[in-house]
Amino acid sequence: MTVIHMDKQREIRFDFNALSALEKELGVDSCFEAFSKTGARTMVALAWAGMIHAEPKLSIQEAGRRLSIAVERDGMEPVVSMLMSSLQKALGISEEQVQEVNELKVAEAKN
Repeated sequence: MTVIHMDKQREIRFDFNALSALEKELGVDSCFEAFSKTGARTMVALAWAGMIHAEPKLSIQEAGRRLSIAVERDGMEPVVSMLMSSLQKALGISEEQVQEVNELKVAEAKN
């Protein structure tokens, strides 16, 4: 569980319902695919999926608004890092696997 200060302290939790909702929202077959994406749409979807355990009717737009508040308060890098770290823990991804994904992203960017 991760807590991010948005409009108030918000618990981010990626249970199976959240992971399933995230896959559907992003149109991916596996949350492992979502882990390799870092665009704004993915970050909003991560925040949304991580909060629906407490608010099942939360809209993606409201999640984006809350995420914007957190980014304004704390900056993009720390907020994105917290979201990705929470997803990493939920998926059981090791630091070595994260490094491999990051190296692939760098290689793809060079091509």
